[in-house]
Amino acid sequence: APTPAPTPGPASEPSAEEQHIISGTVTMVVNTSAVDACADGDLAKAFLSAQAKVANVSESAVTVQCIAGGDSSSRRLAESIRWNYQITVSSEDQASDVVVLIAAKNQTVLAEEITGFLPANSQLLVMVTEMTTATVTVVTVTTT
Repeated sequence: APTPAPTPGPASEPSAEEQHIISGTVTMVVNTSAVDACADGDLAKAFLSAQAKVANVSESAVTVQCIAGGDSSSRRLAESIRWNYQITVSSEDQASDVVVLIAAKNQTVLAEEITGFLPANSQLLVMVTEMTTATVTVVTVTTT
C-alpha cells in the first residue's frame, strides 16, 4: 500500500522583532595611503572594538565599512578615510543610551580608543577629524 503523505503541522504566525540601528560616520586621517588603511584588518578591528567599547555593546552588534577618501594614488604623508558604522540593539532605550554615549566622546578620546586596540607593534597613527551625529533607524524583522 502507498505511504500516505505527511500532514502539515499547524500554521504558525511569523514573529516580528524590532531592531534599532544606530548609524554614523567617523572621518580620520592616517599616516599611510587611504587604500592601505582601509585594507588594514588590524585598523578595521580596532575601529570596530573602539565603537563597541564607546557604545557599551558587544562587538557582534557593530558593523563597519571603510571608504578611502582623497587621491589614493599618491603617497602623501597623511590621507583621509571615512568609516561608516552601524550598531544594532533590540530596544529604543538602549538605542538612546548608545547615541548619548557616542555623542559624549570627543574626537581625541575616540582616536585614543582606536589606537589602544591596535597591535602593540603598529606604526599606524590615527587622528579623528569628524564624527557625525548618530541616527537611529527602527527595522522590523519578521522570522518565520
